Amino acid sequence: MAAEREVTLYFDPLCPWAFMTSQWLREVHTVRPVSVRFRLMSLAVLNEAEELTDEMERRAGEIFDAIDAMGGGSMLEGCIKGIEENWFQGRIADSAYELERAFNAGERVVVGANRFLEGNEEGFGDILRITQEQEERQRTRLDAVRRDRDDEKVAAARDRIAFEAADPETNLMPALIDASHAYVTLGEMMSTLGGVFGRHTEVPSI
Repeated sequence: MAAEREVTLYFDPLCPWAFMTSQWLREVHTVRPVSVRFRLMSLAVLNEAEELTDEMERRAGEIFDAIDAMGGGSMLEGCIKGIEENWFQGRIADSAYELERAFNAGERVVVGANRFLEGNEEGFGDILRITQEQEERQRTRLDAVRRDRDDEKVAAARDRIAFEAADPETNLMPALIDASHAYVTLGEMMSTLGGVFGRHTEVPSI
């Protein structure tokens, strides 16, 4: 059996990308010899002006203390409990609301967005919108791929993914690449992996 590998995640509790990565690492931890080490940090501290560092550090410290308390002295257990109880989801929602409120009220200046707009006369360009017609066109293409592909190769590729995913020592990338060559869709790959690892169901909370 391979030696346990330590993975360090620099984790901002208010960053949704860090939140999703922590969920993924939590699942990996159950099936791979991986020890996850969370190093808490604040992107806000890094991005704010230097004179605000002390205040942001204080706020970050409050968040870190809350996570530590939720885990009974363990940051990792606190992060897991925070995910299960939607603590992070609530804090992210609150942060997003406060950011949007401050932006609209002019309390938070974003250069080029709500202040110092000179030179922006051309606007921000067209917004990408996916129309019903484009969606139907893509569905038609997907149906054609599924109709023309070799179903036996698809089934074999999915069986291989499931088999190798159950082995914590196996690198899944070759199986996933070969599955794509057999025209296994991304959704089918995810469904197969979900059958092995299970699925996280986020419960909305207010």
